[in-house]
Amino acid sequence: METCVEHLSAHVDGGYSKWLVVLTDTVDFQCVNEKNQFDKESPARAEAAVTRVIGQMSAMVGLNLVLLDASGIANFNAKHTLWPTWRRLSQRLTDEVGEHNSGVNIQAAEVSEIDDAFEKIAGRMSGGAAA
Repeated sequence: METCVEHLSAHVDGGYSKWLVVLTDTVDFQCVNEKNQFDKESPARAEAAVTRVIGQMSAMVGLNLVLLDASGIANFNAKHTLWPTWRRLSQRLTDEVGEHNSGVNIQAAEVSEIDDAFEKIAGRMSGGAAA
C-alpha cells in the first residue's frame, strides 16, 4: 500500500481520480522481523507501517481507498494472536484516510462477496452507487 500511495501522490495530478483498491487478508501488514518471523515487536511494526501510510494518505487530496478485507476466508492461522491488531489496523486505514479523501472498509466472509464488492467498487468508480 505504501508504494502505491507514494506513486499516486507523485505521479497522478488533481485532474484524475486517485483510486487504491486493496484486496487483503490483513495479515500482510509489515509485522514480521528480518528473519520473517512474528515476534513480540510485531504489533509495533504493524502499527508503525499503518501510521506511515496514514500520514502519506492524509497529505493527499482526492484519494479513494477501498480496503476489501478477506480475512474471514483467509487460510492463515485463525488462532494467531495478532488478529485483533490486524482487524483494528485495517479499519484504522479507512477511518483515518485523510480529511480530503474517502475510505471504505468492506468485509468479505465468503468468496462470492468478493465479486459483489468489486461490482460495488466499479459502480463507485464510475460515479454510481456507493460501496
